[in-house]
Amino acid sequence: QISQLPQIYTNFGIDFIMFYRGVNSLDSPKAEFIWEGADGTQVIASRFSTMPRYNFYFYIYRPVLFNEFSSTIKFDWDRESLLFHFADQNFYREDYFNPKPADTYFKENIKPQVEKIIKDQVEDFTTPNVIWMEGHDSSGPHIGTVRMIEDIKREFPELNVIHSTLEDYAEAVKQTIDIKKLKLVKGERRSTQFDLRSGNLYGYTTSARMDLKIKNFDCERWLQFYAEPLYNFASILGLDTNDRYLELAWKLLVQNSSHDSIGGCSLDQVHEDMISRFKQVKEISTGLISKALQFIVSNGKFLEKKKADENYLVCFNPSSYKRDEIVPFVIDIPVEFDKGSFRLIDLSENEMNVQISKVENAQPVLEQMIDRPMYVDVKRYFGYAELKSIPQVGSKTFIIIPEKNKTSKEKLASKIRDRLILENDYLKI
Repeated sequence: QISQLPQIYTNFGIDFIMFYRGVNSLDSPKAEFIWEGADGTQVIASRFSTMPRYNFYFYIYRPVLFNEFSSTIKFDWDRESLLFHFADQNFYREDYFNPKPADTYFKENIKPQVEKIIKDQVEDFTTPNVIWMEGHDSSGPHIGTVRMIEDIKREFPELNVIHSTLEDYAEAVKQTIDIKKLKLVKGERRSTQFDLRSGNLYGYTTSARMDLKIKNFDCERWLQFYAEPLYNFASILGLDTNDRYLELAWKLLVQNSSHDSIGGCSLDQVHEDMISRFKQVKEISTGLISKALQFIVSNGKFLEKKKADENYLVCFNPSSYKRDEIVPFVIDIPVEFDKGSFRLIDLSENEMNVQISKVENAQPVLEQMIDRPMYVDVKRYFGYAELKSIPQVGSKTFIIIPEKNKTSKEKLASKIRDRLILENDYLKI
């Protein structure tokens, strides 16, 4: 759990955090503690308790309904149930199912199992509110839980057992807790399991299915740092952005963020669906970037003085700080204006350093909604430019001035006799 979560959750109005993993009984001997984030924000937190998210399920639910315990994982054939399985060659690898489970109830297990969970939890809580969690991966509710609660109340009249919700539990803890007595736990939380009072960490998910994690990072980058700010800038300038594409992209990306999904530990079918969502997020993001920049550039003030034979390079900086960068470029110059090279100057006529690495002919497609697709005839220049003083959260415009190749004995890059030579005023490699 990253150290900024207390700050993030607090800003969303969430003032109670529950841990299944990442905090053990060494970090916090009691279930409740104060978690302090990187910026000093503090919130009340809980690591649940013994067998955190499924203690009632294993201590009471399974023993009472099925006479099964936490170590029972093999289903015996002599049990009263109807098991279903495909014998077809197309589906024989599918799981077994139990469409008609036996209606059993082992009331005699209630007293010893309740006594056991109370004993194991007795020193774990700082308030009168004790949490029992029912459920497991891929499990559903059972009407027998209602009967169990009633039988527990009859067997232990001193206990006030309530079939409740996490929200109600959190509120009850906040109303009865003594914050001054809680341990302070700081920063990122990734402690491994020490005893049954916390869940374990599975470190191998960090590197499982790295292709998905790379796609996720790439989509986050395009959406968060480019599409969203640029589209909103264009909106400020007058572009109609009420198309909810940003919302759709975020929804698709969040759908890929479920812990087993992004952790890379689900079925192949799940991860195949993730790849499709990542593709949609990237397409939406790049489409919005293009739409936004087209609108911003077409409304630029520099167009008021544009000459017919001038091309412009507009550099956008969505960062929150001014930047000087050496950036790669692919610049097209119409063949009728091309002279074999070009200079790059800003609107104050300051010249930028440019290094051209390759030139080729190109005929890219011109898309226009009012006419059929056409092509433009250009010289395509590949290289690098040293662009200076690009304002934060802004842009800077440069004029592309075609010129003839410079006559010089020295070349920035040349290939002689299959050797690549790099040379400038100071070095020759």
